[in-house]
Amino acid sequence: MSPAVADISSFFKLGRFLVIGASADRAKFGNKVVRSYQQAGLSVQPFSKRTESIEGIPCVKNLADILPTQEDIGISIVTPPGATRMLMEEAYNLGFRNFFLQPGTHDSSCDQYISEITDKSDNCASVIK
Repeated sequence: MSPAVADISSFFKLGRFLVIGASADRAKFGNKVVRSYQQAGLSVQPFSKRTESIEGIPCVKNLADILPTQEDIGISIVTPPGATRMLMEEAYNLGFRNFFLQPGTHDSSCDQYISEITDKSDNCASVIK
């Protein structure tokens, strides 16, 4: 089991990236995040239950479909705070350990959950916010 990343530079050294809250609308932040990964030459896949593809990349519609190599994936979350905690819980329970919460995506409920998963001695998660 690989350790969770410790900082933003370590996060961007991960092998693959998933953008939860990606959008096909180029004016939305979720689309801009996908494009920024592409422009940096990084391997990125959008997560959207509503859209088939974003920026020419097929969308992941179910986090469980990414099994079995979740630990080398960095997840950028671009969702409203109400959805963020639920999505983080699902991802963490599936084995994802590296999260980057974009500005405005978390609230006190998310922060409480983040404290819980980053304080574990084993299966610790890394969360950048």
